[in-house]
Amino acid sequence: MKPSEIAKLSLEELDQQVLNHANKNITSPIELAIEAIHEFDEWKLLKIINDQIALNGFDKVLFEFIIQLLERIGILWQASAITPANEHFASNLIRQKIISVIDQLEPVVVKENKCLLFLPEGEIHELDLLMTHYMLKKRGFHCLYLGSTVTLVDLVDLAKDYDPTYYISNTTNNIGVNVSDYLVQLKRHIPSKKTHLTGALVRDTNFEIDPSFNTYSSTKELIDSIAK
Repeated sequence: MKPSEIAKLSLEELDQQVLNHANKNITSPIELAIEAIHEFDEWKLLKIINDQIALNGFDKVLFEFIIQLLERIGILWQASAITPANEHFASNLIRQKIISVIDQLEPVVVKENKCLLFLPEGEIHELDLLMTHYMLKKRGFHCLYLGSTVTLVDLVDLAKDYDPTYYISNTTNNIGVNVSDYLVQLKRHIPSKKTHLTGALVRDTNFEIDPSFNTYSSTKELIDSIAK
């Protein structure tokens, strides 16, 4: 649409246009999953995910189904077609599923490929980081997963003993702290050349990140770079 046409739309009409655009490439299983999320139907949503895993394997489901589903949820949330409660319900169920699959992987002996995975203080969106954890552990990397809202002090203290080969984090641009200041402090305390960042903030062209950090536009790109 032309900008002049968009400017004439009401908020309701704008939401509908967003939904119309989003609906063009939606597969049936994703639509069924959205229905289950709207209904807070845990068993229905799990069955859809498990059926997809049985058909395609977990790796393919992770990148071709779950990521698309999360993107779809994000669009619906922006268009006021889904509630925060629906989003939390779906995210937590998917989080539990990924953790259960990680737990089924064989333990990895600590060796040279050591990954310290963390989210900055105030950052709670950990699904991408969990996906990274799964993919790296499956490829034989030793992963120390710290999860969400890790203080810089705790990160530095732990890193002294663990001595990671890779520091891996995922960052959005809405974490309740000054991200620019945080990244400056991060560079002062850990080697930026060992630090690998992805997430919405990295993709934000209006935000500049020190080029000494390794940055990736997606989780898959990060995995492909580290686990060559």
